[in-house]
Amino acid sequence: MNDLRDHLQTTTLSDGVYGLVRESLRCGVYKPGEKITHRSIASQLGISVTPVREAIMRLVSEESLSMPAPKTIVAPSLGQSDLEEITKIRVNLEGWAAQLGAENASATFIRELEHHHLVYCAHRRSHDTKAKIAANAKFHFALYAQSKAPRLLAIIDNLWVTIGPTLGLLANRGCEDNDGERFHDAAISALKARNTAAVQAAIVDYILTGRLKILQMLGCGDDLRIGIPIGPQIRFNAGFWRPAMEGETLRDDQWEKVKPFVPGGRKGRRGPRSDGRRFFRCAVVDGAFWSPLA
Repeated sequence: MNDLRDHLQTTTLSDGVYGLVRESLRCGVYKPGEKITHRSIASQLGISVTPVREAIMRLVSEESLSMPAPKTIVAPSLGQSDLEEITKIRVNLEGWAAQLGAENASATFIRELEHHHLVYCAHRRSHDTKAKIAANAKFHFALYAQSKAPRLLAIIDNLWVTIGPTLGLLANRGCEDNDGERFHDAAISALKARNTAAVQAAIVDYILTGRLKILQMLGCGDDLRIGIPIGPQIRFNAGFWRPAMEGETLRDDQWEKVKPFVPGGRKGRRGPRSDGRRFFRCAVVDGAFWSPLA
């Protein structure tokens, strides 16, 4: 609460409330569909309702909050079609921002990014969900900011605000693992190797893995299948694609699982059998679901 008041002292009240509510959305403080009232925020901050109302209506106009009925304001709640649309956009824009950021990354910046990663790891291991989500955002946006493309950054930020309540719900339900650390490590290693394509790949992997977890949380079944290999690239049923990296080939057991779905993978099917195994870490059939490759 002291942090909130300190923030408000450096901005106009309306702008301050706007920034705080927006950051709360991005950090998953609000649950999807949670009702947000002017009075509760005003009471929390010890201010009048007027600046809160102005800030909330600004967020509604940006579609960061929803107004399903007059005088009813709720945090965004995503259905499957919403998630697919946002994921498509994120894959393209965040992948591009990561690639541009990698091209501009200096040794000093890479050390700063490593610091953000260590902070993220500390919060994850202490099970501080809000701080972990905030630290994860700092890591990603530090990388994206290196793209030197402020308009691109603003669009990505809006997407994170929209998906924040859903990601927060995912974290609060105990869907914890070390995926975030793994993808951060991969991005940092690629930055050090000056491999911009691998940096982009790590970020897109992060986004697609998050999509899969959210779909599982939403109880989707067959729609979890997110990709099949075609030649030297991956094409996803939701419209995603990624070039296969050099040397990335399925193991024998993985190929046996996935080849019935691959052009040329079965006898009698036309297609380049030799290229069928070129496959970026995406998904293999595992029972009724598809899951990320280890």
